[in-house]
Amino acid sequence: MSHEHDNEKEIMEKKENAWLEQQEITNQLNKQGAQEFFSPENFPEIDSLFVEKKEKLCCIDEGVFNIEDESHKMALAGSGILFPADSWEKRLDRVAELCINRGIKDITSHEGCGAAGLAWKRDGGETYTGIKSADEYGKKWSTELTAVINQKLKEAGEKNDVAHQYISKSEMIRPPEFHDARAIWFDTTSQFHPDAAKQLPKGFLIDYGVAKDEGKNEAEKEYPFAELGVAIGIAFGDHGFGGKFTAENPFIIVVVSKDELGLELLKIKIEKTIKEDKELKIHFNKIKIDGFVK
Repeated sequence: MSHEHDNEKEIMEKKENAWLEQQEITNQLNKQGAQEFFSPENFPEIDSLFVEKKEKLCCIDEGVFNIEDESHKMALAGSGILFPADSWEKRLDRVAELCINRGIKDITSHEGCGAAGLAWKRDGGETYTGIKSADEYGKKWSTELTAVINQKLKEAGEKNDVAHQYISKSEMIRPPEFHDARAIWFDTTSQFHPDAAKQLPKGFLIDYGVAKDEGKNEAEKEYPFAELGVAIGIAFGDHGFGGKFTAENPFIIVVVSKDELGLELLKIKIEKTIKEDKELKIHFNKIKIDGFVK
């Protein structure tokens, strides 16, 4: 009992330190508002946060896409394991097609993936999947996705050397025990690359632009709002900062847009999404919906 108590106390101290480390920059984003915060005058390296092409698929997890390497990352929860489809096979086919259309060259999975956990439970856990853990299920998804992509490329007579990379907790850019995201980057441009800047709050990355451009039906086009719910749930749960968010120190959703009208419409839709969900709406007064036009 004493050991459990000590471990819990250590995690709480880590959370407090992680919160304080981001407090100044998060407070600046909150007080200034995203448009001023990301203005060229205030953020002269703003252009470096946007890239023409992304070549690696990763999770929306702030600890994964913030890993410093030479790749530009496209984000889907669990590398697409929650993407809407009627079956595992159809999901693999659609996400593979999406990756090929986007020129993705590397697929990742990571230890302790919350999206993989949701998918494992969705599909019946060990009883129905035959897979002993959510972690193994996430790895199975990404390795099979890689194989399907390569097979499709081979059949098309194209270079088929897409690789799978497994990311351990020790490699992630967050504490292994919890999520330290203070924000969500809700990107409509598919070009936002927040891991290029060190002076930003940690945040989940949701690539709305991919669904908007590649979605074949309403479920696919609306899918980013499901990811939004997952991210908010994590942030306000035991594995996130939870009760540390307040009206004065809110969880910030930043819409990244190329036009003012699109920005305002999405802010309204995000508000509606939160207010109409019984599990999300209880957090609404501790969430700030903001955004900027690039």
